[in-house]
Amino acid sequence: RLSAASLVKAEQVCAQGLNKPLQAIRQQLLEAGVVGFDETGLRVEGRLAWLHAASSAALSYYQVHAKRGSEAMEAIGLLPAYRGVAVHDGLSSYFGYEGCPHALCNAHHLRELRFIHEQYGQVWAADLRLCLRLAHRLKQDPSPPLTDALKARIGQWYDQILAAGEAELPADPPPPPGHRGRRKQHPARNLHQRLCRYKTETLRFLHQEPVPFDNNGAERDLRMIKTQQKVSGTFRCFEGAQRFARIRSYLSTARKQGQRVLEVIGSVFTGRPWMPGTELVAE
Repeated sequence: RLSAASLVKAEQVCAQGLNKPLQAIRQQLLEAGVVGFDETGLRVEGRLAWLHAASSAALSYYQVHAKRGSEAMEAIGLLPAYRGVAVHDGLSSYFGYEGCPHALCNAHHLRELRFIHEQYGQVWAADLRLCLRLAHRLKQDPSPPLTDALKARIGQWYDQILAAGEAELPADPPPPPGHRGRRKQHPARNLHQRLCRYKTETLRFLHQEPVPFDNNGAERDLRMIKTQQKVSGTFRCFEGAQRFARIRSYLSTARKQGQRVLEVIGSVFTGRPWMPGTELVAE
């Protein structure tokens, strides 16, 4: 019967043998024109930690960190050096990196706009949702052709909807007794202000061909950790979570590039790990 210690040892050997493949994945992500960034919570030693992901159509890279924001992003080191288009959900820490243009996930916007319309009766939210969906449809199937003039008209429509919505916004809720600091805004006003401020980032998909409408690719890459957490629960140690992230980066990238999982795992134990975009090479 295979012991738990043997499995742990195999995991350690596999994770340690992935230095060159993971370096190649990081470098190829830094050179990619568009990369999706996302993060999700997971339990490590019974406490909340974060799995950070950077994804493209052919690459996946994961790293575990105790923090969610800029401290983790600095430690991971991808965003500070990245110069392509960073696609993400609008977490404020991402905008601290001004060396790359940003694009916002419009799948998030569509969900929030639907909620604001249905929950608070904001007509502008329904109109803007229609605007974004139409822009997406035109980008996917440009008939009529998606000319610069048509893109400009969509941008003008976007501005008109938000301008008309300004008068429709509900009043902010009153602060609780004894409250200090910044007053809480109504959710509709928060979304409205974000869409006004980040118009360029919201509509970047319309103006730059490789930029996607949403960040669903990075979100799909994170789904597996939710399954892992439901099945296995917390990681017992931080080192184990890091090994998991290293191995998963390798396997997810291999799958995206049409490799067989058992073969690429076996190549690690023979000392000749599969390299992304190349033939098997010596470690």
